Amino acid sequence: MENSASLWSQRQRELLELLRTGNAIGAIQQYRTWTGLGLKEAKDAVDQLERTGSLPPPPTPVPLEAPPVLESRVVELLRAKQKIEAIKTYREAQGGGLKECKEAVEAIGRRHGIESSGGCAGLLFLAVLAGASLAKWLA
Repeated sequence: MENSASLWSQRQRELLELLRTGNAIGAIQQYRTWTGLGLKEAKDAVDQLERTGSLPPPPTPVPLEAPPVLESRVVELLRAKQKIEAIKTYREAQGGGLKECKEAVEAIGRRHGIESSGGCAGLLFLAVLAGASLAKWLA
């Protein structure tokens, strides 16, 4: 079994090969797959690799459990229907990619009985439904 430094070195070589062939997007996607980081963080890392020939150190994983004070703040924001702010707060405190932090915030919400909102899809559905009702009424 390879150690993590050897694996990271191998992955760095794979990304360099993608960059050499002009596939920067593929390199960013691959880095995101390996690390779970968001698009901006992955792009910054691949840009650094392209400039300097080396990647930043591998990211540390997002902790599974939030400290109680952070969890309380996230719950407070979720109850106030400020999910985006809750994710931002969690991410600033814990680090990690956007997807992982969103999932962590949603897990905190579930533990506290707070339903995740439907987001834009729910609003879009309501708008279409209202538009259809209005069109039927006007006809």
